[in-house]
Amino acid sequence: MSVTIADDAYPRLTENDLNPWRTIPSAVVCDALGRTGGMSAAIRPLRPGQSLVGQALTVLAPNTSNAAIHHAIECAWPGCVLVVDAGAREDKAVWGSVVSAYAFSCGVTGLVVDGCVRDAAILKQADLTIFCRGTAPNGPSKKAVGGIHIPIRCGGVNVAAGDLVIGDDDGVAVVPFRDLDATLEKCRVRLEQKRDWNGKTAAGVSTAALWELSPPNRKTPK
Repeated sequence: MSVTIADDAYPRLTENDLNPWRTIPSAVVCDALGRTGGMSAAIRPLRPGQSLVGQALTVLAPNTSNAAIHHAIECAWPGCVLVVDAGAREDKAVWGSVVSAYAFSCGVTGLVVDGCVRDAAILKQADLTIFCRGTAPNGPSKKAVGGIHIPIRCGGVNVAAGDLVIGDDDGVAVVPFRDLDATLEKCRVRLEQKRDWNGKTAAGVSTAALWELSPPNRKTPK
């Protein structure tokens, strides 16, 4: 057994590339993607109010082993987000305070893991932003299994190495790298549309009228 590291030749996003996304909520991103792209509600911020924007460094960490995660940190670049498929396991944590501090020192800006973390009291006070399925006190194994820079599935969403990851209190959204420009434009249109809707409802227009909903069937008293 061994951990496989795939080709990482995908383009890196710069701060200028990422900055336009920092004010776009995950919900707006999902609207722009046709109401898709959002991870399961089980993937939540460890500390409410946290947010992240970054490019995915994908990791497959099967069978409650976090060996691939440790090797992935050695592949990290400043501003990347570790996105880990840990099989949605809730019996053992694959991340703790020691690896978290080391990852942050290597430039990792955030973690999204379909699995559990531990040392929660410390992690909630740390600088690294974490989205996870939950917490569990049992630790992981170090079996040499898994992969890095490979397509994974996290929180019910397909994630490829290099995709854009956006997280906030609503959850985590993923934008395929190939769709970044088109999705950003759709997000801008959506934000303007929401501002227009808010103006209309403030003026007394009902939301039912705003979205031109079919009128309900009203039963007349006998």
